[in-house]
Amino acid sequence: MQAICVAAAPPFDPTRVPALTRDPSDDPIVYGALLAASDLLVSGDKHIVPNRESQEYEHGEDRLLAVTFSYLVSEIIPHIDWDGVDGELLVETFSATNPELPPGVPT
Repeated sequence: MQAICVAAAPPFDPTRVPALTRDPSDDPIVYGALLAASDLLVSGDKHIVPNRESQEYEHGEDRLLAVTFSYLVSEIIPHIDWDGVDGELLVETFSATNPELPPGVPT
């Protein structure tokens, strides 16, 4: 795996988010990913990926596949040599996006 890309959604009115999941608090997450033209949304949330593998979403012309991390690595990118992945870089990236954690703390 060379990189994990993150897309940002354009600003949108959170009061006008369509119902996309069984949990209204998850709808802005899926809607934001759709607006950002994301190909994949990786989530362990049971409402975003209710069957624990994959869930397709669409809104207008936008399409999105939400998957669990397990499904991602077993079905979408099974050819990855995980022994060659620098885990420290992943921890550093995670820590940078979660400032409440001390640097380098694995979760």
